[in-house]
Amino acid sequence: MRLKLIFLHKELVGKGEYGMAKLLLKFLRNRKIRLGNGDDAFGLSCIIEKMGVRIGYTDSRGYYSEYFY
Repeated sequence: MRLKLIFLHKELVGKGEYGMAKLLLKFLRNRKIRLGNGDDAFGLSCIIEKMGVRIGYTDSRGYYSEYFY
């Protein structure tokens, strides 16, 4: 799984999707990530969800966020 995500990062950088690539690199480094409502976060959440990564949702202080583990 981790190797697939590394190749995905390389592919995103090649396409010029630097925002999503940066978020993915943060996820690979910390093994979890909190995503907001931006375009990069939404695109990355769709891709990661298809790969079968565990997702947690939270609504703290009125803000919706996703956590990937």
